[in-house]
Amino acid sequence: DLPAHAGNYAQMVDYFANIVHVSTIVLEINKNISKGAESGIYYLFIFLLRVKAMSMIDANLAVLFLKQSFEDVGKVFGPSYIKLLVDYAKQFEAEKLGELPPAEIQTLDDVVNYILKNLDRYPRGYCALVFGNAKADSKIEGATGAAWKRSGLNALKQLMQASGLLGETLELKEALEKSQEFAKSINMAAQLQFIKESEDTVSVVVEKCPFTDSCEAFDREGISRVAGRRECANLICYTAAAQLVTGKQCDYSLVRNEGKCVGKIFLV
Repeated sequence: DLPAHAGNYAQMVDYFANIVHVSTIVLEINKNISKGAESGIYYLFIFLLRVKAMSMIDANLAVLFLKQSFEDVGKVFGPSYIKLLVDYAKQFEAEKLGELPPAEIQTLDDVVNYILKNLDRYPRGYCALVFGNAKADSKIEGATGAAWKRSGLNALKQLMQASGLLGETLELKEALEKSQEFAKSINMAAQLQFIKESEDTVSVVVEKCPFTDSCEAFDREGISRVAGRRECANLICYTAAAQLVTGKQCDYSLVRNEGKCVGKIFLV
């Protein structure tokens, strides 16, 4: 049985039961429960890096990864942030499903379960959480940025600590390429390429993005960063990863998002 404080693992264990024997997963988790921040659901992701059982970006994994990330942010921003996120994510998901938002969905667990059970109807359900987070961040802070950055950095740091990438290189393009290799290893990578412009700036061309639904919603609703800069779910993740790998402050700008999205990631 899972330990009493391991409730967050239940869905993950159930989902991966057909890939790796459940007792093996539970054993790996229990062996690492005492490791604090690196235990639990984060350790399960790290464990999955070794089994490499998936072949494409996995919507179930993306939803559960985002859930854990936003729970961590909620500890800082408080219940009002989570409530807004849940409401906006629920509305987004219901719109994609062509139905009214279920009134009984009130918690993050509720909306995650709603998304997971409807992935056959809307395979990009993780976009609902991405949108919900951005809109909640925008409502609380006046623009996106604070919750985005914290969720990206916190979650990625835990995942990447076991990869040996943290602090491995100071060169920006190399850091982004290594981050892309890491993303591919856990089947969470978009199709993109990096073009070095200078030591401090790299252009990013997104060939195929799994987050287009959420980004289109950002534009429709006027959700943006400080000073009206356009938001990009992909670039925020790779910027956070580059910052972790190089140990330097990084930022990004979205140049265009029609067709192939083009952005720049740079040192600040």
